[in-house]
Amino acid sequence: MADASGNTTSVVVTRVYSAYSAITLVLNTLLILVFYKKSLLRRSYRFYIFSLALVDILMAVLVDSIGAYANSSPGRALSSRGCQYYGAVASFVGFTSVHHLTAIYADRWYSIRFVMRRKPSKRVTLRVILALWISGLIWAIPPLVGWSSYAHQGSFSHCSVKWFSVDPKDYSYTVVIFTKFYFFPIAFMTFSYVHVFVITRRMAKNATQLWGEKAAATAKSIKSESKAAEIALVMVLSFLIAWTPYAVVSFYYSLRGPTGVPLMAAMLPSLFAKASSLFNPIIYFAMSREFRNSCRDFARR
Repeated sequence: MADASGNTTSVVVTRVYSAYSAITLVLNTLLILVFYKKSLLRRSYRFYIFSLALVDILMAVLVDSIGAYANSSPGRALSSRGCQYYGAVASFVGFTSVHHLTAIYADRWYSIRFVMRRKPSKRVTLRVILALWISGLIWAIPPLVGWSSYAHQGSFSHCSVKWFSVDPKDYSYTVVIFTKFYFFPIAFMTFSYVHVFVITRRMAKNATQLWGEKAAATAKSIKSESKAAEIALVMVLSFLIAWTPYAVVSFYYSLRGPTGVPLMAAMLPSLFAKASSLFNPIIYFAMSREFRNSCRDFARR
């Protein structure tokens, strides 16, 4: 019975990973093609969304596909080297995603807070994006060189940081990662959202007094920037909804160890977290009329 249950779990997990990989690849590739073909890269925050789509494609190709393969047969558990690869790439992609979402909201905050100032240039934006990728890579490397490590989780078909270790070098890395990639981004984006809300309310109320003859045009610009901020907020919330169960389970592991946690209960948060890679194109299609129209034009060609 245990073997049958384990086989059923492996089949379900394999199908979920495969579905994630296929859907994520199709949706994010479509987003990239539409952005490029329809010349939608005229505003700085769209470069971040374009780059985030590339991150999500990496998740589909380099992480979800390996997860599907490793779960497709009981004899295909990840080797020690495969475990290091899977853990490092998954961490790199996850960290880089968090960086992008934080940067998107920082860009929205800046655009609304300093609405009359010149927007960041394309060169500056691309430099920031390069820094986001490099930082994500840097923070994924320490477990490969001795500060914590990547270890098998649950059924040995996927790997992650060794959350369950009480060794100081493992635990310290866990604390730093949670602070930098979970608690700090939440605090920053909460502050940014509240500040943006207060600013837009005040600007809408005092538009004529603040800008005189330019009030109507500036109000229209603020409305456009606020809409982009709403899209960014929904992306952030969807990411948090997807990753918070995994963060809670991982933090529990770091405090109490993996004992007493059923296998499926340990695996489900990780599977749910991977779904975040396919949310962003759906959100952008649902909330951006310009993107929807561009998709329709692209489909007619």
